[in-house]
Amino acid sequence: MQGGLRPPPDGHIRALKKYMKYTQKTKTQLIRKLNAPNPTLSQPEDSMAQDCSKPDQSCAIGYSFRDLINTEELQKMMDLLYDLTGFPIGIIDVDNNILVATGWQDICNKFHRIHPETRKKCFECDHYIAEHLTEGRYIEYKCKNGLWDIAQPVVIEGKHVATVFPGQFLYEDEKPDIAFFKGQAEKYGFDKDEYIAALRRLPVFSREIIKKIISFYVLLTNTLSKQGLASLKQLRELENRKKAEDTLRESEQKYRYLIENSEDGIYLFHKGRFEIFNHRFREILGLTSDELNDPEFNIMDVIAPKSKALVKERLTLLGQGKKPAHRFEFTAISKQGKEVELEASVSYFKYKDGMAAQGILRDVSQRKHIERQLAQSQKMESIGTLAGGIAHDFNNLLTVINGHAEISLMKLEKEHPAHKDAVSILHAGEKAADLTRQLLAFSRKQIYQTEIIKINEIISNMDKLMRRLIGEDINIETILSPKTPLIKADPGQLEQILMNLIINARDAVNEKTEFASEKKITIETGPAFLDETYATEHVGTKTGFHAVISVNDNGVGMNEEVKSKILEPFFTSLWYRKTKQCRHICLQRTGPGNDFQNLLARNRRRSNV
Repeated sequence: MQGGLRPPPDGHIRALKKYMKYTQKTKTQLIRKLNAPNPTLSQPEDSMAQDCSKPDQSCAIGYSFRDLINTEELQKMMDLLYDLTGFPIGIIDVDNNILVATGWQDICNKFHRIHPETRKKCFECDHYIAEHLTEGRYIEYKCKNGLWDIAQPVVIEGKHVATVFPGQFLYEDEKPDIAFFKGQAEKYGFDKDEYIAALRRLPVFSREIIKKIISFYVLLTNTLSKQGLASLKQLRELENRKKAEDTLRESEQKYRYLIENSEDGIYLFHKGRFEIFNHRFREILGLTSDELNDPEFNIMDVIAPKSKALVKERLTLLGQGKKPAHRFEFTAISKQGKEVELEASVSYFKYKDGMAAQGILRDVSQRKHIERQLAQSQKMESIGTLAGGIAHDFNNLLTVINGHAEISLMKLEKEHPAHKDAVSILHAGEKAADLTRQLLAFSRKQIYQTEIIKINEIISNMDKLMRRLIGEDINIETILSPKTPLIKADPGQLEQILMNLIINARDAVNEKTEFASEKKITIETGPAFLDETYATEHVGTKTGFHAVISVNDNGVGMNEEVKSKILEPFFTSLWYRKTKQCRHICLQRTGPGNDFQNLLARNRRRSNV
């Protein structure tokens, strides 16, 4: 048997340098591996693969050795080395995946690892080597099939991840036992001539050459361990960066979802530009994203004249790096020309090369409208209190005047010249008393006294007062049915209910309509009969004949929320109390403006029908 080729002294070093030139992975390759699905580790039944649940597996570092080393370039380097030295080599990971195979001999590939019995001997050798490998040391082992192997572990972070196998070979000072190999061929059914020929092709080395080869592979193994560790750190860094990016992306998605679905307008303002804004912000101003992003857009264009000075002052302070007040109110003008009263809550922080403002914008137009209504109501209540006080004092005076007038009429004969004057005084006093009673009803100061009343007369007597109350620019029409039943109620209460409805109708008409010719309020009376079906569908309603008072206007009407609450006691408490005391129910029908129907139970003793 001829000995193997003797490698030149620096052949290994040149090969190693060539390998080092090719084995550095690019960042793109690492990212591709990082983004790829995690590889499933193959684990053949008969192999030296170990259970990945054990702590000393390649999966313990999170990656296989194939992920950390450029096996293609390593294969090129080993092929070159084999051409120089004739020395075979294999690199196998702990999951028995063959990563590099160069110069593997036919006696193993075509015979020993094919037959089940001889393959079993190969695996016994593999297991022995795997169990006895330690970091920094190699194992020299003669397998039960009669061939020499050398093994050197690749260790990363204390974990055995792969094994470098230089072999199979024979020592030149050991003559192979031909009889043993012929016996192998007979026992396992190998072609004897081919088997022995494969044996003779095995490389043969001196022990001195093997020691040099082992020194080289120790250096190679250490290099692979270092390079694998560097790649592992880089992969982990990329993985951590990817996790951080995913976390940041998820956080940004949540942040954007919260912003975009907020009921308030949210924005980020920097150097005269809105860099971030949500749907509600665009909706409040009536602008599109393109309009807000337009380089020609100027924030002052959407500010109402009365708020321009305030906003300009705040922008000046912000441009100087100062922090204006965190909360303020201003009026904007939407693209449609509608004034919108806004409340802004703003925080300030350093951003890019200056200061930025991040704000929450809330439309408070409705709240301001209600506040103004409340202030007006309080003012009217004060006026009502004053009017009530004056009316009481005036009523006391009228009592004296009317009393003296009645006494005078009792003493004077009709033919007496002063009798006619006394009658005029009494009539004027009675009319003045009616006016004071209306003032007391308006100021809510009167004492409730029920009596049989005619609704049409009440409305007719209030005509002048109602017209003064609503103004000359609103047309008021009365349609009083002569068949309207009598009711038993307090006149003052009924007058007050009508006054409330008239005032509400006036406000609704004025809010919607600009031209006097279009402003209209209609008061209508008539009879109605409520049956069992109606009473069942409207809680609190009683069956029978009722008198109907309807106050209709062509104003703005009510939204669905107000409609749903209009009969709640605590939503319109005073009106509710009045209607309950008069034993009637207020209903609102859909249509243009508002149409309130007051159904009052007919007096059962008397009726004008």
